[in-house]
Amino acid sequence: MENWQKYAAEAYGTFVLVGIGTGAIMAASVAGGGIIEIAFAFGLALMAGLYTVGRISGGHFNPAVSLGMFLDSGSLLPTWPDTGLLR
Repeated sequence: MENWQKYAAEAYGTFVLVGIGTGAIMAASVAGGGIIEIAFAFGLALMAGLYTVGRISGGHFNPAVSLGMFLDSGSLLPTWPDTGLLR
């Protein structure tokens, strides 16, 4: 698998998480929803991202985690998916 595919999967997962989560906050403020609805939407967004591209990218959809990995090891790609644990 090419590195650009892993980067694209990571970007897609982050986009899904941030897009759905932010949309849930906006919808809750308009419709009068609460923190439970927002948390549920974030959980579903994370689950959707992990099920669709988590196997490819490793599931680090939090940009802070990706930045921390880069600063620690010089790579944005997680190392544990290549160990065979996700078969």
